[in-house]
Amino acid sequence: MSRPIDDHCLDQVFRDGRSHGAWTDEPVSEVEMRAIYELTKLGPTSANCSPARFVWVCSQEGKARLKPHLSATNAEKVLKAPATVIIGYDLDFARELPRLFPAAPTAKDWFAAPEVAQITAFRNGTLQGGYFIMAARAWASTAGRCPGSTTPAWTATSSRARRSSRISSARSARAIRPSSRPAPRA
Repeated sequence: MSRPIDDHCLDQVFRDGRSHGAWTDEPVSEVEMRAIYELTKLGPTSANCSPARFVWVCSQEGKARLKPHLSATNAEKVLKAPATVIIGYDLDFARELPRLFPAAPTAKDWFAAPEVAQITAFRNGTLQGGYFIMAARAWASTAGRCPGSTTPAWTATSSRARRSSRISSARSARAIRPSSRPAPRA
């Protein structure tokens, strides 16, 4: 790393980042979805385990399937957002370690005990959820965790999420910005 990024970038990714509850109706394109994921996957995890699994829900039909699993506080926000991302973690993440962490041929064995796999998947999957939020902000989208919307019942909403034991949601969309902005930094 050669130099810090400029203040505009720091503002966009960190300083001005807030959770939003109102959205524009501008869709999140597939190009943006892929770009956000490509940045997210670069974030470091222990032994490159990368246990998070991401399911994008953009259709009204898909959001309707999520509604029964959302807290009353977040249901309307999720239904109105152009895209919702279910972020879960795969408890069988270690099967990918020969490819993700080839420097340690026995890395898969480090996570053989179910309790070790569980805590590692939870910690690193949560970390990847944070990377997702930062990547979305870098792409001028807004994302925030939906507290109260975690439930194993969501494993039935997508075959890609079935191996996950815990699912959470992050909204990703362009937020309707508040009319007032914080004072510029000196």
